[in-house]
Amino acid sequence: MSYVWLYANESDVTASTVDGYRIQFGDSSGNDEIVLERIDDGSATAVITSSGAISNGLADIGFLVRVTRNSSSSWTLYTSSLPTSNGPGDVATAVPSSTNASTSQGTATDNNYTSFSNGYFGFVAKHSSGATPRAGAEFDQYYFDTSSDASLPVELIRWTAKQKKDISFWNGPLPVKLKILGI
Repeated sequence: MSYVWLYANESDVTASTVDGYRIQFGDSSGNDEIVLERIDDGSATAVITSSGAISNGLADIGFLVRVTRNSSSSWTLYTSSLPTSNGPGDVATAVPSSTNASTSQGTATDNNYTSFSNGYFGFVAKHSSGATPRAGAEFDQYYFDTSSDASLPVELIRWTAKQKKDISFWNGPLPVKLKILGI
């Protein structure tokens, strides 16, 4: 499974006490939906489960994901067209936008967490110990935009990382200059 944390209240997103919101992709059963989850003390609750899914066993695929939240805590999950066979899909250089990630996968209201100050953004890829599963996650083209009506203060100073059993993180100063426009 792969997770992109949109907001976490602590730096260790694997902690049993972490709260926040994340996108989850991949599971061990059936086709793979994209799920916006709310996390309360480490336990996940689905806020939106995509209406579309990607078949298990596809390789070398690309798709775009875009998540919006307004000041009324209404979340919407958008994607590009989801792949149906090996190899097709969006390229890693495409930046998700309302033009290329316009397929609504669902909308829901969740206002459990409304203050996003002093939070964390992160990635987690959890796989079994075999070589093939561990090669399965790729993350690319993250774009933050706070120009919406839901102001979320975002300040990206550095990535924090460590090696854990099945999770690798990188620790160091940001290797590139980012223009953070929002989340």
